[in-house]
Amino acid sequence: MKRSASALYSPYIIDGIQMDSTPARMLEGCMTDKPQEDEACDTAYDSIVDETVDHTPKKTSYDTGKIQEYAELILKADGRPKPDAAAFPGSYTRRRIAEAIISSLWKKGHFTLEDIEISAGWKWDCAPLGNMAAFYFSAEAASNYLFDLGIRLKSYTFEKTRESSDVGFSVCIDSSNDRREDSEYDFFGEDQARELRYYWISDEAKCPATIADDPSSWLIYIPFDTCQFRLGNSMLEKVAGISGDTAPEICDPDYFIDCFEVVRELVEDGVIIAGTTVGSGGLATAVASMCGDRSMNIDISGIERAAEENDIIRILFSEIPGILIQIDDADYDYIDAQLLLQDIAYFPVGHPGTGSSGLSVAHGKKPVVSDILASLIQGHYSEGED
Repeated sequence: MKRSASALYSPYIIDGIQMDSTPARMLEGCMTDKPQEDEACDTAYDSIVDETVDHTPKKTSYDTGKIQEYAELILKADGRPKPDAAAFPGSYTRRRIAEAIISSLWKKGHFTLEDIEISAGWKWDCAPLGNMAAFYFSAEAASNYLFDLGIRLKSYTFEKTRESSDVGFSVCIDSSNDRREDSEYDFFGEDQARELRYYWISDEAKCPATIADDPSSWLIYIPFDTCQFRLGNSMLEKVAGISGDTAPEICDPDYFIDCFEVVRELVEDGVIIAGTTVGSGGLATAVASMCGDRSMNIDISGIERAAEENDIIRILFSEIPGILIQIDDADYDYIDAQLLLQDIAYFPVGHPGTGSSGLSVAHGKKPVVSDILASLIQGHYSEGED
């Protein structure tokens, strides 16, 4: 006799099509210690029948004179419910995974991307039409993205809620693989060699999230994906009460891996003065958070040309995973070489200001030589521009 439906273990029929797997089986395929398979599991629960709910794109309009106001609204909303994960489940899930992994960059420790494990937790409103289909696609996106990144899933949970749906991820280090077999660090002192030989991570920050008072230093923006800037399912849409754009499709895990490994080395070597994650709220919110009560004039002209995007609101508030870092002027050429070596696009957006608080944005300027390197994000540069 069949029991009630299970979000994790039931077979799914979506838009009249039988799905190949269950959310539990997809997620367990990414786990380090896979649970013993239960052959009866596929027939123990009733099927979940649902359909996808299409979100029709429509023209949206934001006031470019309210950039600072939008950023402040998002910062004040920190900790409140985020956009509904069921709206664009694939994009939202990948963005939350990427944001969690990027946030580990700033911590003290000695690790690479392959040393990371992730725990996932879904809190899901199962009642509305389309939400169970959305949960299936969220679990599928998590499974595929973690597999593509080469990251193991440590655990996962599912909890029903009557509020908006959400999914969160937390990062830890795989303790089962924490000893390096080689002896490349034996010439260091005992304490120093131990820190280098073992994989470890601390809750303590390696570099601060707020900028230092150095007007000659640089603020550099590095997106960790090559997708287009879009505002769908963003914090800007939530706080402004405007919706209609599509969500950014996070589509380049190989590029993410390259970005993470290079930046992690720079953090461990102490080259980065300060850094913050560009995620929820986008670039403008990261700048406002990082600069605090200092003034900040940023120039996004290079991003406009490289991404071939004329909508500056999309550039500033799209939630493409990435980072904003502060570096010494003396280290600029070194970091340029390290990023160029891996074909990683980076964008100098300005220098810390010294005046009263305030965010202003310059855009649409003619390209300079450094923009040619930045245009790697599109893989080409128009030689006709001067």
